[in-house]
Amino acid sequence: MSSPTIPTPQDSRLLLQDTVTKTGSFNSVALDLGSGYAPGGPGQRVSAIVAVVTRDVAIVFGIGDGIFVVGDAVTTIDPGPDNAPPYIAYGLVREPIEPVVHFVGRASEVHVLAVATDGLSGIDHASLVTLAADPRYAHNASLLRKRLIVLSDAGRFSDDATVGVIQRRATAAPPGAS
Repeated sequence: MSSPTIPTPQDSRLLLQDTVTKTGSFNSVALDLGSGYAPGGPGQRVSAIVAVVTRDVAIVFGIGDGIFVVGDAVTTIDPGPDNAPPYIAYGLVREPIEPVVHFVGRASEVHVLAVATDGLSGIDHASLVTLAADPRYAHNASLLRKRLIVLSDAGRFSDDATVGVIQRRATAAPPGAS
């Protein structure tokens, strides 16, 4: 039986006990083009948008296109001319591609942060903020995936859609505080 413990020393100051992270994705019905075109395979162009939150700082960075939400602000990363972002694989066969830092902020001021693929670009900004901020994700691990399925069934996606959400948990007042 494998152990869930990571066999390396960890800095306990970096553990985030007051956040919850949930991810969900929906992959549309697609044509099977063989293993060379499997997601992430040599025939697939891939973007990466990453959110990192420590006790002090929240950062969003990446290569390629996508969407991110910080609080009630939604940012769509420009895919470039002809909807051809600088995909990660291009850096392997062309000039190296450096990740772009899209957001840096104080972690204490970030209560909701989400990163998503450009498949969610058909969703209006208010709906994206509502999707990212839904507090029920902390209690229902599959709710985000189910919500994406409902949005897909309604024809709201322009492409496959994946979203990762980080929410700061509400902290209870210390005993004796009013």
